[in-house]
Formats: sequence, structure tokens, C-alpha cells
Amino acid sequence: MRKRSLAIATVFVLIGLTVPAMAGTSQAAVTTWATTATGAEPTAAFTALGPLSSSQALPITVDLALRNRAVLDQDIASGVVLTPAQFNAQFAPAAASASQVAAYLRQFGLTGIAVNANNTLVTASATVAQAQSAFNTRLQSFKVGAKMMFANTAAAEVPASLGGVVQAVLGLNNVAAMQPAPLPASSASSCLISGIGYPCTYNPQGFWKAYDASSASTGSATPIAIFAEGNLTQVVKDLRQEETANALPQVPVTVVPTGPASTDTSGADEWDLDTQYSTGMADTVSQLYIYDAPSLSDADTTTEFEAFVQMDKAKAASASFGECEYQAKQDGSLAADD
Repeated sequence: MRKRSLAIATVFVLIGLTVPAMAGTSQAAVTTWATTATGAEPTAAFTALGPLSSSQALPITVDLALRNRAVLDQDIASGVVLTPAQFNAQFAPAAASASQVAAYLRQFGLTGIAVNANNTLVTASATVAQAQSAFNTRLQSFKVGAKMMFANTAAAEVPASLGGVVQAVLGLNNVAAMQPAPLPASSASSCLISGIGYPCTYNPQGFWKAYDASSASTGSATPIAIFAEGNLTQVVKDLRQEETANALPQVPVTVVPTGPASTDTSGADEWDLDTQYSTGMADTVSQLYIYDAPSLSDADTTTEFEAFVQMDKAKAASASFGECEYQAKQDGSLAADD
């Protein structure tokens, strides 16, 4: 069994440009709009099916811009370590800004509005009609390959008064989504390094030997995290079976739901790899936190990344899923995750 790592690029986004308002946005009397990091979805290769139903419900996540970003970048480059409280005091959006965004969403009838602990995300439920009016965009239905999807055909915008506050609007398409992609299982049996050099699948003890780490300190003092999605019941059972098979102690596991429960198990093979090899190669860890999102949509993964940051429990984390970086940049999730 083998493992991959995912590098996530960062992007800096300029916001605040204004363009004339589109028709149909008079509800809040917006006359001047500001751009966000959420651009129009490129749909030239899709089969257009017409406007999305105006009554369809959409979960919306509004990402707010950080304060003092240049100073934060300097701190990161210098290796400064911040607690969540220190970050919130210096760099997180102000509570007044989050309240301003929430009030704006209420003007358009969005419901279930909630602000997260450090004011970086405002979530809400909208109909398509409400989302189009609030963010000056248009949502269309498409066929992408064999799948029925929807996407925003115009960039998401906000009133000029929110131009320096809102960074991105997630949830306006379901084309952009993370994908786990486990490698095919090896046909070779699990084995310890023998020095002969034949291909095999390494168990934890095999990795210790391969890296000459048999006498190295274990991870018993370190809490770590895995980002996952869906129903993880079998994943935890598989971890226990792997620990027994390799004579490893049981690692304490905490599953942290970051949204509504999901029955999806399509990514279970990847989560098996993540949990078993991260803890096994460390020869146990003090705690394994599994952040469990309801889907791998950009909005849901942004929310679970934020939960990891805000809880401040684990010292390292692994997200073994990804998507085209262009797509993440286009819908604003790259800026939000950064």
C-alpha cells in the first residue's frame, strides 16, 4: 500500500473593482458592485440545459477577507506561531464585518445564517433566485459527461460596501469538488524489508526498517489529523483490524463532524490509507482526529479545514484529495482555503 501527499497552492486576489449592476437586483437597491474571487465557471465544453430552477435550495458559504494580510504573510515567512486567539485578535475579520455580511444576506431572504467562531465564514441556505440576486450572477444547468451539474455563468459580486469584506462565495456550482484517488492495490503480499529488493507492500514495521527508523522516537506525544468525508464507521473498524494485524496499540480516535451526516463510503479506501499509515508509521500517536465533511465540495472542505484550525488540537494534518488548481482558483476556494 502506498501513500501520496497533496500540495495546495496559494493565490492572492485583488477585490473591490466595480461594474454596473445587472437587471433584477433592485431588491436591495444595489447600484455598484465589487468583484470577488469567485469567477464565472467556464462552460464552453458543457452541454447547456437551461436555467437552474429558481426554487432549488443551495448551501452558500461566504468567505471573508482577513485583516492585516501583509503582516500575517510576514509572520508566516518568519515562522511565527500563533494561537487561534492571537490570530483572531490580529488577523481574523472583525465581528462587525461578519454581522454586515449576515445582514446583507437577510435582505435577500437567505435562512439559517451562521457565523463561524473566527468570523472567516458566513454560511446560509439560499434558493437559486436569492443567490442570483444577492451575488449578481446567473446559475445554469449543464450536462458534464454523464453527470447533471450546475454552475454560475457570471462572476459572483457583492455591493461595493462589502468589496473589502467578502473575499469569495462558495456553493454557486457543483462542478468544482475534491476527488480522492487511491492507487490500485498491489498484488504483492505485505512484507518486511528483506534486502533483496523485490516489490512488496510495506507494513508499518517495513517502513521503519526502510527508513532506518526502528529506534526513532514514536509519535506517542503528538496528536494528528486526517481530513475525510462520509460515513467513517468502517474506516475506524479497519484501523483497529490493521493495528491488531501489525501488533500496534490502539490509537485514540475522535471523529469531528463538520456538517450534516453523510452515508457516502466511496472514499473509504483513501481514508483507510490515511488513518492506518499516518498512525502506523508513527508507531502510534497520542490522538487521531478525523475531520468528517458531508461532501468533498469546495464549500464543505473549506469548512472542515477551518474546523481543524479553530480547534487547534492536532499539530499536523493530511488531506489526500485534490482538484485542478485552476478550478479551485476560479470558484474562490483556493483563496478561501489559503
